[in-house]
Amino acid sequence: MNISKFLNIVISHIRSKEAKSYVEKELSQHLQQAKNAWMKKGYSVQEAEQKAVEEMGSPTVLARSMASIHKPKVDWLLIGMLLVACVCSFLPLFVLNEGSVNAQFNIGSMVIKNVIIIVAGIALAIGCMYFDYRKLKMKGYLFYGLALTFIFVFPLLTTNYVNGQAIIQWGIINLQPWMALPLFVIAWASIFNLPTIKLWKVIVLFIVSVICYLNIAPISVVFLYIPLVSVMFLQSKFSVKEKWIVSLSFMTLVGIGMAFIVSTVQHYQIERLVGFFNPESSAEGSGYIYLLLKDVVSGAQWFGASNTSYLPDAHTNLVLAQIIQAYGYALAILIVAILIIVMIRLIFITLNIKDSFGKLLVVGGITLFATQFMYHILMTFGLVPITSMSLPFISYGFMPTLLGALAVGLALSVYRRKNLYVDVKK
Repeated sequence: MNISKFLNIVISHIRSKEAKSYVEKELSQHLQQAKNAWMKKGYSVQEAEQKAVEEMGSPTVLARSMASIHKPKVDWLLIGMLLVACVCSFLPLFVLNEGSVNAQFNIGSMVIKNVIIIVAGIALAIGCMYFDYRKLKMKGYLFYGLALTFIFVFPLLTTNYVNGQAIIQWGIINLQPWMALPLFVIAWASIFNLPTIKLWKVIVLFIVSVICYLNIAPISVVFLYIPLVSVMFLQSKFSVKEKWIVSLSFMTLVGIGMAFIVSTVQHYQIERLVGFFNPESSAEGSGYIYLLLKDVVSGAQWFGASNTSYLPDAHTNLVLAQIIQAYGYALAILIVAILIIVMIRLIFITLNIKDSFGKLLVVGGITLFATQFMYHILMTFGLVPITSMSLPFISYGFMPTLLGALAVGLALSVYRRKNLYVDVKK
């Protein structure tokens, strides 16, 4: 039996179409090496090929073994947690009253829209899982360019403002500045994975993108973007010395920037800071929301509060506080635990990925997920200033669901191919 016939028999017993080409290439390389070794011992081409094939044993048995090793993986635990988290997103809507949301909406329409959002999120995650992420490996500058183009064009096409935030609305299409974040995740994962990338180029690309983002995006989006790039940089191939230099320089610049902001702070901004640090002194003004949150959180019991208060943005920025007062700490802790399981599972996947590009993609998704998750919890308990920061999957809207689905989808895609060793560049 020659090598070609042997490979055909092995491949014919492997069901997974995705695994067939990888198994064929891996076995072909191994058989060729064995053939060359036998030829060096004095065997003819045909004899050496026969010897190499005989060493491999039964093609049927080998096919079963290779199929098991190279079988695409599905992380059912992560998918299950995704579905449970999406179902939990309906809970805040069921306890809203008409005064809690904008007058143009009603609870029924919000539930229907949430169904659409969840279906889109699940479709995104599953679609990412089946898409071969390695095809994006050399497309870093392309996605960086697309993200910057989106940012540059955004102010020119802005059609409306919601809560002071610019949006582009064309019928049912609603575009917001945060939608460039997924593009940046792919862009930076590819750029950091380039073997010849220079540190100065990374710094320039980062500074340009931050400046552009500051011109159009709310501070919450920039707050997500900076940790995203920072964590991916620390996970990159740059040396420890380079990472220390950049980190110290960045912290110095942040300090200078904070000093500049403080020196130019406006009166209304001072009031907001006073409201956070000393809410009692401005109980009728900027401190009111912090005192309200304190009362809601402290007044709730295991299964809900006896007296509920009206919370602004109860379905978005303060959704966890709404759950605490409506359903109690028991359900709130359960939801937080579900999201923690998602985060831990994402981290576990990262630790078991050998492909540097895949690892960077998952790290980027984890950073987006974890930054929102942790800030929202701290914000709920009054430990950080209140801003537009959603709770992944639970807050109402496309951003918390689709960014969370992106993180899960990228992890599913990388995990699915973690045992497929052949690098695909096209």
